[in-house]
Amino acid sequence: MQTARHQHQLVEVVVSAKGSAIGHRLSDLPLPDSPYEAMLVGVSRNGEAPTVEELDDLRVEPGDGAIFEVNDRFFYETRRDSDFLIVKTWEENRVKRVDRAIMATVITLTMVILAASGAMSMLNAALLATFAMLVTGCLTIEQALGSVQWKTVVVLGAGVGDRGKRLVDKHC
Repeated sequence: MQTARHQHQLVEVVVSAKGSAIGHRLSDLPLPDSPYEAMLVGVSRNGEAPTVEELDDLRVEPGDGAIFEVNDRFFYETRRDSDFLIVKTWEENRVKRVDRAIMATVITLTMVILAASGAMSMLNAALLATFAMLVTGCLTIEQALGSVQWKTVVVLGAGVGDRGKRLVDKHC
């Protein structure tokens, strides 16, 4: 596949009786004339996974289930296709981006060292680390906003707001 791996998705499919791969061995996939850019991740037949020894000689049959790693074009290519009966996206199981793991680890360790040594408060170190993760591409804005526990922020904000009001009332 030509796209970056972290842009791929995992999809579950069920092979239809009209599938072009029927009768072919798993080791022959993808077929040379296949329009799909996909990597086979897992397969099952009648709800059971084949043994490792069976995989090379296993031939595709109608009703076989499979997990594919695909790019977004897969959905465009299969929208009117009869090779698959069901195409189900695994939303929570995107392919993870591991190419930035070392950079993220260095940023996190730097944050801990700065906070533990007293060179910076934990809040400032965490904000600096978040900014560094965003700048280096280890983290997207969507991921950052999605990881915020908004209920906790609201509870803390309400607590600070109430305390602030009591302080103002006390000193005025």
